[in-house]
Amino acid sequence: MIRYVNAARLRAGGSLLLLAALGAGAPAWEPTTHVYLAEIAIDEMLHSHDNKLTIYATDYLEGHILRDTKTGTRIVIGRYEADPRYLKALQTHRAAYIAGTCGPDAFPDILTGQEMIHPAGKVTPGQERHSHPGDPADINRDLPSGPQGPGSNRWLEHLYDCTFGHAEGGSTAYNTDADRAFALGFLAHSAGDMYAHTFINHYTGAPFNFQSAQGPTGNAVRHIVLESYIFDKTPALIDQGDFGLNLGSGVDAFIYDNMIRGDRRSPWHSVGLLQGSALSKNLSTPAFFCALRDTLQGEVDAYNKKNALEKAAYDVTHPFFNLYIKAWIADIDSGLRALPDLSRVVAGDLFFRPRAGIDSSTVVVPEAEPALNDYVNQHLLSMSGFPDIVGQTRGTLQAIRDAVLDLLGLTALKEALDNLKIATLDATFKAFTGHTYTEIQKYLKNPATYIEQVMSSSQTNQDGGDLIHRTEVDAQLHLAGGFMDYEQFPAAYNTVTMIKLSLLSETGMRQLLNDLEGTEGQAYGVPANAMLGFVETLDGSNQWKANDRKMFLAKNPTFYRLLFMKQPGETPYSRLASLKADILTFRRGEQPEVSAPTADLQRVVVTIKLPRPAAEDTEVTLSYRAVTGNTDARLRLPFHTVVPKGADSHSLTCALPIVHEATQFRITAGCGNDVSADVSIAASTRVPPINATRELAIREVQRGRDPFAALPQAVRHTHFVRP
Repeated sequence: MIRYVNAARLRAGGSLLLLAALGAGAPAWEPTTHVYLAEIAIDEMLHSHDNKLTIYATDYLEGHILRDTKTGTRIVIGRYEADPRYLKALQTHRAAYIAGTCGPDAFPDILTGQEMIHPAGKVTPGQERHSHPGDPADINRDLPSGPQGPGSNRWLEHLYDCTFGHAEGGSTAYNTDADRAFALGFLAHSAGDMYAHTFINHYTGAPFNFQSAQGPTGNAVRHIVLESYIFDKTPALIDQGDFGLNLGSGVDAFIYDNMIRGDRRSPWHSVGLLQGSALSKNLSTPAFFCALRDTLQGEVDAYNKKNALEKAAYDVTHPFFNLYIKAWIADIDSGLRALPDLSRVVAGDLFFRPRAGIDSSTVVVPEAEPALNDYVNQHLLSMSGFPDIVGQTRGTLQAIRDAVLDLLGLTALKEALDNLKIATLDATFKAFTGHTYTEIQKYLKNPATYIEQVMSSSQTNQDGGDLIHRTEVDAQLHLAGGFMDYEQFPAAYNTVTMIKLSLLSETGMRQLLNDLEGTEGQAYGVPANAMLGFVETLDGSNQWKANDRKMFLAKNPTFYRLLFMKQPGETPYSRLASLKADILTFRRGEQPEVSAPTADLQRVVVTIKLPRPAAEDTEVTLSYRAVTGNTDARLRLPFHTVVPKGADSHSLTCALPIVHEATQFRITAGCGNDVSADVSIAASTRVPPINATRELAIREVQRGRDPFAALPQAVRHTHFVRP
């Protein structure tokens, strides 16, 4: 983030970062909400007979799943194959997946996640403050120039490449199922951040921050209150065993090797994942100590290249230096190796706050502060230049340390290392955020008490977010029994759908494109994983479409709008340049007419006219295609209406997806009560001819089976009106 922090706050360098981690950033969804939505995404896959993932059709504008007008059942676009590698990892290492869903809010440590994984390393769309667009709120870079941070996608591709080996074309050095499950959880967390931050930032005015060029902001408080309120309205976890954090199965070693050990020994050192602003590198424990380790190792390497006489002379002029530096390096390695477990304890203590009778009956004993104290005593003092050398006093070690730092040109580090000490929580929070820990805790623990005064007040709204009342938040959450209905809360529903997409195999992604487009995805291609290649910042808004590289289904807004819901904070798609009607009907006998549609560029209104007044209530189905340039997207999702008995015409409003530069919609109408005859076929070779379909339906009826269930999926949900 661009943080306007005076230099005095950096004196504590790499130790206060451990305590400041407790409040230096706020998750988009609270981790328990992340876990709940991730559970929903994988539950069907893990427990269904075919282990597939169901993708539903949505009314993008109204924000709900489309339902069959007769049965009320959700309209399914299709069920798609999960990647077998993903499935195996999740079946065998659910705990590692759940830990991964906490993502950079917890690992490798909270501040590295907040400072180097969440933010972009450059000015990019989605970071703007509503009040001051020229003052972006979340950049890991010293502006206007300076070292550039990696951005979120580099981290996601790195973790995927380490475990599956496709994103960067590298080898899979860490391909155990536990490691893979953790990486998939990290992707699931990123899917949640993408949609949650779009929603949250809309009401806070910007990504999470404490300061702007104009002075302190109330942004952080607005984030904390709104996110915590949504957490309170999140239902109980599907599996109570998912409550809490448990790495296990060697995942801590994976985190150390691939997210912490970024010194020059590391194969990913040159990737620059621990780079960025001077502030970020001082706050990140791995970045701070890996850089220090490299400098110390350089001195050891130079010593090792000396001949015997040169070494003897060096030892006379620099007594104990070589022994001391090697011991210091060893203690840095030991402390960094212990960091994943510390992060697990701290994040579990802070983020998994049980609600009585909802999350767990187990009493959670606070562990964060004792764990931090232990880490300071067992590791941090040694890492700061007081290694465990037998027979040397602290005074002697400090003299050697200061001399070593002078020798290496690191005199400026003396003060920072001297200030590596545990501070009170209140003092730490106040120094970094302008708020005491006690002040932050009251918002975290009692968001319902503060949501009205914080979210509807301009006093906390320096970044220009939309003001919102508690009743309006509740309405957006569609509370049922006091808890949100994720299927009607677009940001949550979009999260679940995106996680499902991230679990599809290449075959599954291509089949989905085929069902939407009819070209097996050849026009758009599919990524190694649906979450890779486009997220510049996990803290920003609209990341699925805001950047030059877009999520594979967002490349065509028609497709995106069939699967997702419009949510607050989402930037609108371009409007239609023109709209024409090309009415195609493939019906036997008398067929209904469809008027040339009128449109307000958001909705299309058509009038269906029957050849004679209806003898009874008659259901009519409309299916349609959208033509964009040379792309003919066969949108196989129907709209239904009922022409009442005695009437011969009826108007129907269709929330058709808006397509860039669309030239026309082709609409097909069909009506009738006989399922074996009620076929309305668009110009698609993938739909069976009428006779073949009719024969199939009749054969199933003769066998005493449901003819509707036997029909091919593309036909079943689009071209038939079920009686």
